[in-house]
Amino acid sequence: MHDNLSEYELQRLAHIKRNHEMLVRLGLVDEEAPVTGGADVKKKQPTARRRAQVRADVPLTLRRSKRRLGAAAEFGAELIDEHGDELDNQCA
Repeated sequence: MHDNLSEYELQRLAHIKRNHEMLVRLGLVDEEAPVTGGADVKKKQPTARRRAQVRADVPLTLRRSKRRLGAAAEFGAELIDEHGDELDNQCA
């Protein structure tokens, strides 16, 4: 198995083995757990994703823009000075 591997690949497998031994000492994996370098691991086939179901219950009243409906703007008769100078003068 290790006959045709480059120096880099041999070093990589040594690191994988060392890390596996550390995980065994920490009790995170079983000693019998396979130590693979990733070359002989088969990838899972992607599972088909299900589409999200569209909610059938639509609210009774939908929010609509009054501007697009042509309604007049809700505006009180309050007067606003140009930069709020009157309010500043009142507070001083």
